[in-house]
Amino acid sequence: MKYELETLDQLISELEEYSSMVEVNHNFFDNLIDRFELEIQRIKKDFLRIAFSDLDDIKIARHFRDHQKQLVKKLNAIHVHLESESQINNELFINILSHTSQLLNELINFLEDNFDHHLDQDCYARATHCLSVCAMIKEWFPLIESNLLNFELDKDLREILLHPLIRLSANSKYTQRQLEYFVTFARCLESMKPDPSEDNMVTLMANLIRLNFNSYKLFSHFISYIKEDYQTLDSLSEQLQRLAWYSKTVCQMFSDPTLQFVPSRQSLKDSLFEWIEKEYAYLGRTGQTSLNLLSDLRNEVPIAAKVNVSLSVAKLALFVRLLIDAKVIQNSNKTEVLQIISQFVCSKNAENITIDSFRKHFYNTSPGTKAALEEVLENLLNELRKR
Repeated sequence: MKYELETLDQLISELEEYSSMVEVNHNFFDNLIDRFELEIQRIKKDFLRIAFSDLDDIKIARHFRDHQKQLVKKLNAIHVHLESESQINNELFINILSHTSQLLNELINFLEDNFDHHLDQDCYARATHCLSVCAMIKEWFPLIESNLLNFELDKDLREILLHPLIRLSANSKYTQRQLEYFVTFARCLESMKPDPSEDNMVTLMANLIRLNFNSYKLFSHFISYIKEDYQTLDSLSEQLQRLAWYSKTVCQMFSDPTLQFVPSRQSLKDSLFEWIEKEYAYLGRTGQTSLNLLSDLRNEVPIAAKVNVSLSVAKLALFVRLLIDAKVIQNSNKTEVLQIISQFVCSKNAENITIDSFRKHFYNTSPGTKAALEEVLENLLNELRKR
């Protein structure tokens, strides 16, 4: 098929030849603009003729993509030229460059508006488009930062999320797909709100899986969060249940196939799901091995009798702390008290309480644990009043 931009190339060459003119010829520039406008109209008609021809779709798409790439390249070159000429006091020549830029923008817009399904989203974007995206995101940035603070995220996670937007520069080259992703990503961070009925991290995870923000650092941060969360539970059964919940939750989260931060990488959803499944399988295997080992040890070594309580480890730890703070338990060495209790007491969900788990719950109490223990203490008071 015929290359449609030969005449346009000649006009741009003429423009460049006169860029160093000392004496500006107004008639030349007026004539050049007229010729540019006529050529733009002719190219539009040829594009329509090709689009409705009997050529197969592959050839038509290749034709439009080649011209899209060339037009963007020419427009970006004129943009660079315009920036350099702005340092020179030649108002008429700057005007002709600006007008030429507008005409090329108009032609590219015509392509995108009418033949978008044929165009290449991985073609480099126009410098003017990049400028507008950078300006728009810069305007949104304070609100995005404020929004992330509402989620009460740690500093590292905020930096991971803001890093792509901070690095965005009008002086860099980006494809159409990349710029569209940055805009979608920024809009999501700007509009996202914490849900009081949901864990903030789970809400954030759902949004970033939808956006497929498949950053290695974000993936590492999420798996650290999940690992830390399930390892706070006392029994193997609870840990496996929590991992199974994460597996189900991530599997049910929607991932938009048209969005991808790094196209060459696996999606964030698939990466998280695979890791959770492997962690679940590993924990199940090691847990079974530990149970078999404990079974063997029971047959060899008699186990001292233990006191069984209906409290979880967290509630038991808080109850012991209350007894110590109220001076009911008067031992001065808290660690010694924790070791004795963990050795001779079975909690609701853990036959063997580790000292590390008991100490962690002793010094870190959640609001839910406090509320649950209040109910236990009220029941004790009611029993006392009955005596």
